[in-house]
Amino acid sequence: MTPETLCRRCLSAPRAGQLRIFDPGDPDPDAAPHDGGVRLALGETGWPEVGTGPTGRSGFWRERTPAVFGSRRFGVGPLIAMPDTNILIEIRDQLAEVEGAMVIYPEWDAHGDRIGALRELVQLWWFRDLRFAVGPEHLADSKRGPLAGERKRRREEAVEELEVDFFERGGMATSISEAEGVSLEDQPCVLHAVPAAPLHGDTARDRDRWRWPNDAPDRALAEAAYDGGCHVFITEDKKVLRCHRSLFAHGLAVLTPGELLGELEDSGELESTRGGDFVLPDISTLARLHGGFSD
Repeated sequence: MTPETLCRRCLSAPRAGQLRIFDPGDPDPDAAPHDGGVRLALGETGWPEVGTGPTGRSGFWRERTPAVFGSRRFGVGPLIAMPDTNILIEIRDQLAEVEGAMVIYPEWDAHGDRIGALRELVQLWWFRDLRFAVGPEHLADSKRGPLAGERKRRREEAVEELEVDFFERGGMATSISEAEGVSLEDQPCVLHAVPAAPLHGDTARDRDRWRWPNDAPDRALAEAAYDGGCHVFITEDKKVLRCHRSLFAHGLAVLTPGELLGELEDSGELESTRGGDFVLPDISTLARLHGGFSD
């Protein structure tokens, strides 16, 4: 069954070109955003592992961890996170340590340590449907002047590999081909879903009242994460982290890797991780890591 056939509104819609009696109208600003999450009927199954993308990795239940997804998102789907530039640099600098995330069975006992949390972040990417969003803002983020030479090449490689990985994992979309033990309630298509943007309903004037990072490159990254529909902006910068309370009210959490892993652990989201249905070793993700961060 393809995702297109799962939209109940489309199934009852007129044929293309046929006169429409009802128009979709403007989305309800008080409705929960669809943002790629698929609503499932849980029954007595609790929080089952459900593959939410073409790679077969298990997705995240929005309602289970409101400290990450907020209180107005629903269903199961990927976790979309944008790392700041320093996270990309630190993954390269700590690659030998980070490679320890490529294991057969996940271990979640080191996110109280900064480097341990970084390794667990990569481990989460390895095992679960975590999708890293990156963009041109990462290439423009340099406090030492425009990137050039080896620094430029390294940054471009990291961004390019993560962009490919993001595409291979399904982008912003959720696809559920088979959900054992649960029944699908609805998967609205783009036309009929309430997208993330109308949730905000912000104008330029409204946005300027929020607390954004003072540094221009940091603000550009945070705004790209917000505009791209990301759930989390990941950073270790204390000044940027102070923006969490303001931006979280509008749908974007600003967390350290350790805070993100801690919230997922506290909600029980990490307890059921067994590696999903994808084949280990996952050569594609391993290639992304080494292609983007190895010398």
